[in-house]
Amino acid sequence: MGIEMRKWNFFILAIIFLLNSCGKEYQSIPVIKQNPLPISFEIRQEQYRVERMSDEIIYLYRDYETADNLNDLLLVRIFIYKLKSELEKDDEHSILKEKIAAKFKEISERKLMLPSKQINSSIIPSNSSFIIPRNKIIEKEMNRWLNKSRNTLINWLKRKNKFAGIVLPLLRKHQVPEELIYLPIVESGYRPKALSRAGAYGLWQFMPGTAKSHGLKKNFWVDERACPYKSTEAACKFLKTLYRIFNSWELALASYNAGSGYISNQIKKQNSRDFWQMDLYKETSSFVPRFYAITILGEYKEAFNLDINDYKDFKYDSLLINSPLDFTYIADACNTTSEEISELNPELNHSCTPPFRNGYYVKIPHGKADDLRRFLLKLDKDKWWLGKKVIYKNSLSVFARKYKIPLKVLEELNPNPSKGDKILIPVGKSFKKITTKKRTSPKKNKKKRKSR
Repeated sequence: MGIEMRKWNFFILAIIFLLNSCGKEYQSIPVIKQNPLPISFEIRQEQYRVERMSDEIIYLYRDYETADNLNDLLLVRIFIYKLKSELEKDDEHSILKEKIAAKFKEISERKLMLPSKQINSSIIPSNSSFIIPRNKIIEKEMNRWLNKSRNTLINWLKRKNKFAGIVLPLLRKHQVPEELIYLPIVESGYRPKALSRAGAYGLWQFMPGTAKSHGLKKNFWVDERACPYKSTEAACKFLKTLYRIFNSWELALASYNAGSGYISNQIKKQNSRDFWQMDLYKETSSFVPRFYAITILGEYKEAFNLDINDYKDFKYDSLLINSPLDFTYIADACNTTSEEISELNPELNHSCTPPFRNGYYVKIPHGKADDLRRFLLKLDKDKWWLGKKVIYKNSLSVFARKYKIPLKVLEELNPNPSKGDKILIPVGKSFKKITTKKRTSPKKNKKKRKSR
């Protein structure tokens, strides 16, 4: 009996040895690559892998349909997206890939379904400063952006990426939540020259009074509310102040929209600091959920099939210009268009650099600073300024009438001049273009309207 067992053991060991040696020989000689067989081990393995992935997607799709909270929905969408991306790397299985792509599109564009009860937990990663609740208001906002305003959202997220190189470092510098990078989407759609009916202007929609109190200049020449860098710096400081007042980002955001005075009064009046329970202006009540919805969609863009890869970075060089210079000259020197110069300098109210005493740092396309420097060396700067001496108190108003220049502009360029001082008067082509615009009187406008 013992001898027979030893024979069987030997026989089994011999078979294992033969199988191993065959395996090594199979690995060392690339026979299949030279003469691929219709059914090979590699092909079977690949088919099995693809079938398993497709099965996983089908199972995940079932999980998606039965998911009872938003967190599960997001996770399922992300897993499906990753599997789909992995499958698309393969050169073959085109029919299967088409089916999976169609299924993924159906899932990604499907409306979100949430349970009626609210769940007190975060759906944003744990390193976020925001605790975003799962509720029907946020779900409704997300569905609206995904279905009715999907293309608008994609365009605005692209603009967000364009300005991210300016906004994100400033958010980190001032130690405010990085998710606030999505706030200008809600405010302005990341349009530097966006103007609201109430008079709010720029990326962060500052009102004139608030802008002035946070160091943003607004005059005939510039409106720094439209400057991406300076307005973001001011917004960070403002939001930080609001958070210190209310110790709640939801109330800070609400006060950013409606004013800190209004929110403070409502807290006292309603005896509540819970944003979701407070009865506020309709616009303010939807402002925070809209911000949260866009933040979720932006953070999980792959899961919602939002393609925002196609965008242009906001890159530029700055150069000090001491004279008022028309954008067309700058554009010619930099081999670009005046529209691009205007786009890089949205804070300038006119198509020329301002005639400030200390000059102005104009933004030009990246790598074109040397070209503009060479151009400025050839420029006859005396043609841009006219120097006149103050003879009596009302000299500025006299010069304003004589040279057809707004008195306010001369006062800004020459604050409180004394007798004998030399004042500066801009007389270049760019300035003439601004000051010689035809202005119709109200009476003429009235007649025109009647004639229509």
